[in-house]
Amino acid sequence: MSKSKPTIVGQYFLTFPSDKAGIKGQMQWRGEVVRQQHPGIYLVQLFDWLMGCPTATLLIRVEKMVDENWDFYERREDWAREGIRLFNLDSKL
Repeated sequence: MSKSKPTIVGQYFLTFPSDKAGIKGQMQWRGEVVRQQHPGIYLVQLFDWLMGCPTATLLIRVEKMVDENWDFYERREDWAREGIRLFNLDSKL
C-alpha cells in the first residue's frame, strides 16, 4: 500500500504579501490551487472578492506562496468564512 504525498492541489488560499520590514500585510488574493503545472509551479484560480466569481488563472512558484504568507484551507467553507471575516476587518480600517 503506497502513501500519497501531501499536496496543496485542491486547497483554497488567502494571500498576505509582506512589506519590506517583513510585516504581514492586508489580504491581496483569494483562490484555489488547481494543479501542479511543473515541479514547484502551480496553476491557481483567483476569485472576485465581492461576488466570489472566478477572475483569472496564474502560474505561481511555491517560493512566492511561502514568501507572501499564503494561508491554505482544505475546506471551502473554512476558506470562505475566514475571507469574509478578514474582509470585514480590513474594511473597518
